[in-house]
Amino acid sequence: ALSYLRHGAACLKFGRARKRDALASLNQAIEIGEQHKAPYTEPLPPGSGNPNERFTSGPSTAARMAIRNCANRMEAGRRAGGGGAPPGGNFYGTAEGAQMAEGSTTSSEVGLDVYQLWVARYTLGLTLQQDGVAQQALTSGFQPLLAPEYDRLPIGCRIASLTGAASCLSQLSRRVEALEACEAAVALGAGGEVLFAKALLLAQLGKIDDAIASLKQLLQSAPGHMRALSALSTLLMHGGQLKSAIGMAQAAKESALGDALPLQQVGLLRLRQGLENGWAEDVHIALPDLQKACEKHGSVRPPQIACDAFVGLALCTGFGGGSNDTLHEALYHLKTAAAADALSPLPPLWRGVLLQRAADETASE
Repeated sequence: ALSYLRHGAACLKFGRARKRDALASLNQAIEIGEQHKAPYTEPLPPGSGNPNERFTSGPSTAARMAIRNCANRMEAGRRAGGGGAPPGGNFYGTAEGAQMAEGSTTSSEVGLDVYQLWVARYTLGLTLQQDGVAQQALTSGFQPLLAPEYDRLPIGCRIASLTGAASCLSQLSRRVEALEACEAAVALGAGGEVLFAKALLLAQLGKIDDAIASLKQLLQSAPGHMRALSALSTLLMHGGQLKSAIGMAQAAKESALGDALPLQQVGLLRLRQGLENGWAEDVHIALPDLQKACEKHGSVRPPQIACDAFVGLALCTGFGGGSNDTLHEALYHLKTAAAADALSPLPPLWRGVLLQRAADETASE
């Protein structure tokens, strides 16, 4: 089993070219490892043991130290707002991953200890999830790691298993179960991205107040978390708190200098405030942020999310003056918006509004 685990780890280092071989070896390692599971030995307390000591049953001291180091890194990531999960698909590229995969089997052993089984299943789950096979990643990788036998591993491993399962469940639109997994991880001390995922799931389930509370909890430990600030801004806007939403969007913009999305969000919120209240000044203030956002998105092949930015820029331009030049410029921006998202109704809608407005002005003259 250990040989298959080593082979799977080696194949993953070659990327997609050897991913099929990696999956086959990981599955084989898990199958043999489960049939010939090594006895469990309690982890050593921090600072004890001889790194050169070898055990004929259970993991080696080096493997124990490695998983403890991995747990420490998870805890450091949690405090920094990183979510508490161990490294991603390149887990074997770290010293911890290599040591944990190594373990301590003698020539008479063919199975894996609980540490190595955790590494094998977790890596299998990550690899399958990256390939978009969420159901298989859940059933073969993350879900078995929630069994009681893995509860004896450091809390960081449990958090990683829960967040992996939550991610797969979310992809499968099983949001209630995904939320339960996120809440279990948060209860164990996870923060950062886990709290962010929890907030998104709460919002999708219509629990807006709880989602806002989760985002505020995250921002207490990571005040510069751009996506949390942007998400909170969006929720506040839908709650009718437009002024507070603009403040959060402005904070997101300041925390991610040069990012197109916060610029777009600030510009659209100011534009909305100006149009709703008839404040030409706010419409004018929105223009620079929307211009910068559109420049960063690019007008040749803009991403789908850029559609709203170009629509906003068209409205700022079209309502800023009644000349033919401004109308043509606004219509050009709407054409770019339609190129970004051909299914959006906004570009043709506002094209009609601007053309009707120009026709009415011509008739009145």
